[in-house]
Amino acid sequence: MAVPEQIPYKEYTANGSTSVFTLDFDVLEQDHLIVLLDDIEASVGSWYLDFNNDSVVFTIPPSNGVVVKIRRESPTSRFTEFQTFDNSFRPTAINAD
Repeated sequence: MAVPEQIPYKEYTANGSTSVFTLDFDVLEQDHLIVLLDDIEASVGSWYLDFNNDSVVFTIPPSNGVVVKIRRESPTSRFTEFQTFDNSFRPTAINAD
């Protein structure tokens, strides 16, 4: 059985004129993305997440030959507290994780 990709990741090589790079994965917030240009994190404000088109848009296109890496880094937290229903489910162990 194949193991699916664990961290959604996309890599492009910039051509100097393209400023829109599409994602193949879902992202809830811009803060959940890490954007690297030649393995250096892109500066704040140099790009934004276009929620309507599921893409990262740079205000100035990356230079020709620059490797653009985009990966999702979502927080690992849960907002649900499970409850006991009809004493058929013991949520204590799950809620403590």
